[in-house]
Amino acid sequence: MIHQSFYWASLLLILAMSGCSSYRATALHPASSELLEAAEAAAASPSPVPRSEPEGELTLPHALALAFQKNPGLKAALLEIGAAEARALQAGLPPNPQIAIELENLAGSGALSGFDGTESTIVLTQALLLGGKLRKQRTQAALEGDLVAWDAAQKRLDLYSAVHNAFNRLLIAQEDIAQKHELLQLSDTLLATTTRRVQAGKVSPAETSRAQVMVAQNRIALERARRSLEAARRQLAATWGSREARFSRVNGQFGELFDLPPEDSLRMLLPANPDMARFDSAIQQRKAGIALEDARALPDLSLSAGLRHLNESGDLALVFGLSVPLPLADRNQGGRAEARQLLSKTEQEQEAVRIAMETSLAEAYGWYRTVKTEVQALQAQIIPQAEAAYRKINQGYLQGRFDFLDVLDAQRTLYEAKDRHLHALREFHETVVRIERLIARRIH
Repeated sequence: MIHQSFYWASLLLILAMSGCSSYRATALHPASSELLEAAEAAAASPSPVPRSEPEGELTLPHALALAFQKNPGLKAALLEIGAAEARALQAGLPPNPQIAIELENLAGSGALSGFDGTESTIVLTQALLLGGKLRKQRTQAALEGDLVAWDAAQKRLDLYSAVHNAFNRLLIAQEDIAQKHELLQLSDTLLATTTRRVQAGKVSPAETSRAQVMVAQNRIALERARRSLEAARRQLAATWGSREARFSRVNGQFGELFDLPPEDSLRMLLPANPDMARFDSAIQQRKAGIALEDARALPDLSLSAGLRHLNESGDLALVFGLSVPLPLADRNQGGRAEARQLLSKTEQEQEAVRIAMETSLAEAYGWYRTVKTEVQALQAQIIPQAEAAYRKINQGYLQGRFDFLDVLDAQRTLYEAKDRHLHALREFHETVVRIERLIARRIH
């Protein structure tokens, strides 16, 4: 029978070796709140976000608040941050000790028969990580958590842009419906006028057929605009994870033009974008990986200690052991070389992203100026002149000074200009949102 003191001494040895093995590592988070300060401010709804789908009129701040609180993709990105913290915690934990119990000289022959000569040994083995491996693992895991947080910041900016674009498209789709409805009413009026002139014998009956064709075409165009409106409503609702849109319409301004800061001043803001800012953490993480792989070239020790009980005499004895791998062939050459290659790869990726973002900003800024000039020309000159020409020709048609084709041509010119105006406004606002996404700041 093993002596009770053997048990107590063994238990104390286990507690002594395992009690210092607890460490909690948490993932660090980049200071990204400033990057999305404008988005968060815009998403602050003046009233609480309802649990059910919104009904009635919807404003942009309300749509942003819904998306930021309910978007499944954003929720998934935030959950990934928690998973990164769990991985960082796991990386900061040292290896568990191992306990082993050995029985020697058991059930032999002669004097060693039975349990009389049994020697019982309880051994606790602990791996000792050398070269600061545990600390370097914690650092690398925390920096990986930083990258996950940057990814979440990217998704938040993407969502901010998606809501803005979907909202603006819906505003323009609503205006397009109004214009198409107005055009259909004008064509109905023109058909009635033409019918009376045909009955009075003032124009050819063929003009009635032309007017009827025009009415049919405008009715089809109105129906297509309605389908486009419904698709835009569903696209906006999808930003907060809804499969249907119960709100009646959106309320906002889209016809306003505004000036942007100079391109050079906007370019200076590019490093604050999560797409670019994440590379500071990425490069640090790669350097931490190099330090860890270099440390892994140093073999770890395994220290064992225990107690041996000699059943025959009842004596106790300490047992110690130390094992060290011999780094003859494997000195982690491949892991160290890979870590350095990955650092170089990340540095090149950083440069590629910087060039791409600067190019994208220059392209977007140039397009902003082009579209703004087009919208201004349409608003100040083209549409007013087309409206004046249509009124003059329509009045002249009633007086017999112009024929039906002149009226159709004037009407077509006017509403093509109005359609182009809506299209240019959409391009203007989408370009501004694109620039806001690049600089991670709200401009307007």
